[in-house]
Amino acid sequence: MYNFSKILYVKQFKNKVSKQAYLEACKWLAQNVYSKVELSKYITVQIIKENVNKKQLPTFTVKLFMTINEEDLKDSYCKKCKQLHTIFYSIDKPDCDVCKMNGYRKQLQTNVSSLVNNWKGKLEEGD
Repeated sequence: MYNFSKILYVKQFKNKVSKQAYLEACKWLAQNVYSKVELSKYITVQIIKENVNKKQLPTFTVKLFMTINEEDLKDSYCKKCKQLHTIFYSIDKPDCDVCKMNGYRKQLQTNVSSLVNNWKGKLEEGD
């Protein structure tokens, strides 16, 4: 099983106290990501504590990735392909060995890009 991810959003949280910056990041995630069930099922979160020198404030970077499970998408694509072969070619079972999966790969990229564009705007509204 593979998951395909594309970076959706990056946001930094700074504060004089490291713990406070982290709590601000967690609060933002709770309000803008985890509270939206339809969004949270596609999101992978990465929280990074930045190495800062003494002149900079403690910083946490939150990276959101839009993630799609390849197996789910492959199953959907194969089901559509089999239906089309049955309807148009009157073949009960298509030859899956010759399938190049180019359409499948394009569909995957389109779906991830579509989800990223859709949710990126909604997250920017939450700032």
